[in-house]
Amino acid sequence: VQHLGRDRRGRGRGGEGGKGSRCFDIADRATSDALAGHALVAIYFGASWCSCCCEFARDLAAFCEALPSRDLDDDERFRVVFASLDRDAEGFWSDFEEQGDWAAVPFEDEARRDALAARFSIDSLPALVFVDLRNGETVTADGVRYVQMDDCMEPRDCLAALMNDRPDPGRDARRAKELAEHRAEGLRRAEALRDAVVTAPECVSWSAEQFEARCGTSDFKECVPYEDEAQMESILAADFVSSCAHLLKGDPRARPFWSALQALWSMGLSFSDEAARPRAERVREAVVASGALPRCVDVLKDLAESDDAGASLEWIVHLLSEHADRGLAELLVTQDAIGALTALLKRKDVGNRVLFSLYGVVLRTDEATRAAREAGAVEILKALWDETYEPGLASDDSHGLVGQDLCELLALLAPELYEAYFGGLKVLAEEEDGATAA
Repeated sequence: VQHLGRDRRGRGRGGEGGKGSRCFDIADRATSDALAGHALVAIYFGASWCSCCCEFARDLAAFCEALPSRDLDDDERFRVVFASLDRDAEGFWSDFEEQGDWAAVPFEDEARRDALAARFSIDSLPALVFVDLRNGETVTADGVRYVQMDDCMEPRDCLAALMNDRPDPGRDARRAKELAEHRAEGLRRAEALRDAVVTAPECVSWSAEQFEARCGTSDFKECVPYEDEAQMESILAADFVSSCAHLLKGDPRARPFWSALQALWSMGLSFSDEAARPRAERVREAVVASGALPRCVDVLKDLAESDDAGASLEWIVHLLSEHADRGLAELLVTQDAIGALTALLKRKDVGNRVLFSLYGVVLRTDEATRAAREAGAVEILKALWDETYEPGLASDDSHGLVGQDLCELLALLAPELYEAYFGGLKVLAEEEDGATAA
């Protein structure tokens, strides 16, 4: 490998070492010498023509600077080796000169660079592979993710997370056992809830403590195995959807009620997995068939003006938003609930972004739009706009709203007001000439 000599200001020892310059010290060293005293090697695959690589290389340099070897345990010490995928030597040197105390596979050794890329199946850039020098095993091929975790974690904690996730047959076996036990417990709780609903329908009035004693939990979202489709199917087979829907007949201020709401909502999510969508669709169909939505609308009407029902209201809004395209507007109109939904716009404890999205879908029908106008929705939205965007100044988004949310609803309810406000916002953006205002 090659090592680029630098002083602490980032200049090559032979001179200023600006970009494209050759005024620096290059030492060709045996790989074993360059990596001596390190337990890990971090092989960085990048190229100067890749803008993401240029940005990540700076992040990686800062990451390394925050973790000097003297502050690391023996098994944590690592050295970055740059394996350039540049098309020409000039690009390679421009990358290499900009970085810190790294080594590099010589650009002239194209066979070795290509062999490394093939060995670790590099198909996108940037890439960072950590390898344990003591046994040659790959610690992680997803080093980029760990380095970028320092946006929310200290670099030291990012490295610890990386080390904890390294392959470990004993640990992997323990985790597999724990996962199997967790699955079995979740299914057992779902079946216990089903049995309670069947044998004691009055369980809708049970306390959280009674559910704990009978089912092992009163927090039913714990039964939902996120992103585990096989377990999801087992839970569905245990009539979990209809059991949770039954609990919605109980006190909406009680924990079992809103925990059942959470469980129903999360069961209907498909995440980003295409294969999960059929299951999510079946869950939503089961929720509709269970009669849970009319009950949720009734509760929404009862609690819309209540001061102590934030949790239940928030999860009702989340659940309804998952079914906004299933005749929900007609249901809200039929049950005379548009006014209650409109009143929620003034609250700050029911998930405003989801609420506004739901409200926008509901207003796609003429009947719902008329009911919303009659319920004073335009005046409420105008007040929210004035509060969120004070004249001449973009606010701190205190309601969790943005101009787009407000504009979309105003466009449906009051087109003339929408034109006036949206035009004013564009003028504000031009005057402020800043990203926040825009």
